[in-house]
Amino acid sequence: MPPGDYAPDQDGVVAEILRHLAEIGDGRSSITDDDLAQAPNDAIRELLVGLLTLHEDLDYERGLRSIAEHQSDRLVADLRAAVAARDEFLSIASHELRTPLSTLKLQMAVLSRWLSQASLPESEPVLMKHFAVIDRQVGRLEKLTAELLDVSRITSGRLELHREPCDLVILVREIVERFRADQPRGAPPIVFESDSSVVGEWDPFRIDQVASNLVVNAIRYGEGKPVHVSVHAVDQAARIIVRDEGIGIAADHKERIFERFERAVSSSNYGGLGLGLWIARRVVNAHDGAIDVDSEPGLGATFTVTLPLPTRGSG
Repeated sequence: MPPGDYAPDQDGVVAEILRHLAEIGDGRSSITDDDLAQAPNDAIRELLVGLLTLHEDLDYERGLRSIAEHQSDRLVADLRAAVAARDEFLSIASHELRTPLSTLKLQMAVLSRWLSQASLPESEPVLMKHFAVIDRQVGRLEKLTAELLDVSRITSGRLELHREPCDLVILVREIVERFRADQPRGAPPIVFESDSSVVGEWDPFRIDQVASNLVVNAIRYGEGKPVHVSVHAVDQAARIIVRDEGIGIAADHKERIFERFERAVSSSNYGGLGLGLWIARRVVNAHDGAIDVDSEPGLGATFTVTLPLPTRGSG
């Protein structure tokens, strides 16, 4: 509300207010009690009181903002320190795990060679069965260690690609053959189809990692049904497609499964750290490609990896 003795037609009052404010002086940070006492009339005094109150409110708000910014900066610094500590832990843990694993693998190789040369007709089947279990567990530990190390590399921006000319058909066919050889008798078939050749420049180790993870998931969640793997060139892009006929993925989980330590199923029923798809997406993105999934619960899942091919005439 305007002051009581102010009316819209009192232009002289407005001019007087402006003159008085100018007389207070430039460079002042606040209105003083003397300014209020020297005000020529109530209208100006009420206006000055309002300005003084506003100034104090703004000072209070600036103080709160300064405190909030300081606390925010401290929280950000603490968060960065926690992330750095986590990454350091992952890196150290991964490297430390590799040492006993390497020793264990060497001992496994020595003992396996000794068993093949020793004459143990009665004990050999039992021993070989135990060695097979140990070998599988060593492989599992190796995979978990590699995933932890990759998390450290990716989060710290140290994921490096070693690109070289590579035929994707040959690479993925070898992956399929490897899984076929490791499957027990009676396991569901892995069906492979492809173009005759799809050549580009990729990191073979990393693409092997991506495709292998997709095949592992297709077998794990495929409910014992066939797994289909294909490689084709479509519209200047290479595509690796892995399809299963298993439990499928709900719509609200399709993006979440690509996050760290996330999974669309209970960890009590299915193993793993929930890192495979997160790593796969980062590896594919580093190749300037894309990975996505098409799925419905109970109807299986189809994962598609798209990698750019060199344009004609390049190189």
